[in-house]
Amino acid sequence: MICFIILHYMVENETENCVISIKKNIKEPKKVLIVDNASPNGSGQRLQEKYSLDPEVEVLFNNKNIGFARGNNKGYQYVKTKYSPEFIVILNNDVEIVEQKFSEKIRRIYEEEKFYVLGPDIYATSFGIHQSPKRMKGYTYQEVKKLNQKYKKELNPNIFFEIKCVLRKSNTLKLFLQKMRRRHICYTERQYNVPLHGACLIFSQRFIQAQDTPFLNDTFFYYECEILDYICRQKGFKTVYAPEIRVEHHHHISTDMVYQDIRERMLFVNQCSYDSTLAFLTYMARMNPMTMQNDGNNISERN
Repeated sequence: MICFIILHYMVENETENCVISIKKNIKEPKKVLIVDNASPNGSGQRLQEKYSLDPEVEVLFNNKNIGFARGNNKGYQYVKTKYSPEFIVILNNDVEIVEQKFSEKIRRIYEEEKFYVLGPDIYATSFGIHQSPKRMKGYTYQEVKKLNQKYKKELNPNIFFEIKCVLRKSNTLKLFLQKMRRRHICYTERQYNVPLHGACLIFSQRFIQAQDTPFLNDTFFYYECEILDYICRQKGFKTVYAPEIRVEHHHHISTDMVYQDIRERMLFVNQCSYDSTLAFLTYMARMNPMTMQNDGNNISERN
């Protein structure tokens, strides 16, 4: 059995479209778990009513919005315990499965690769770009530390932050920057042990048996997959990017609905990114104490 976990927040038509795409293209026995992250607009309850008679779909409620990592971890633990699935697919509610042989390809690639985590080709419809892999190598401690320091500076808005907010309103500029960042990313061939994009991740029974949760619980939003990549490399878990499987990602719809003001959205991103990179550094130091000793700085500070 394959279990699908959809983390839901606010935008119920996107979640419904995601479920439709699963039911349309996955013909074998399956379970779809919608995890409602305490949506304040009542959409979680409406989804529960909509699927109350559907034996393939369940809705799980969180008491509060606990973010991406913990929200998906809760769903993962639920389906792992209740169904003992062969594969668990975690996908954003703004993702659509667009091919009929989705599950067949997963099984074929597993037979070939014996992967722990598989990442498909994720095509962002709003930008016209391929989002996975996120980069061609994992992060080092020094790279994460540099990112953390950058986000720390941006927690207190200045004139450069305000200019950046104005520039972010340009869709042309956003598309240009996205393409520039990805100019060295190879998405047309299989890649191994690279950071995958979190909009859709496939966990095999190897991973499910080895790990109680896929994500570090200490983040709210952002850098979950970079940390997952680090965990997999530390534990020797094989991860694979496979362009043979494709999904479509209607990017950032839930976040845009909550933070319609670009300035508020960027402040939210900066705070979450700062917290996540700090959690990443802390985890790295815990796994490799010599890293912390050699660096000589205290990373326990939290804003």
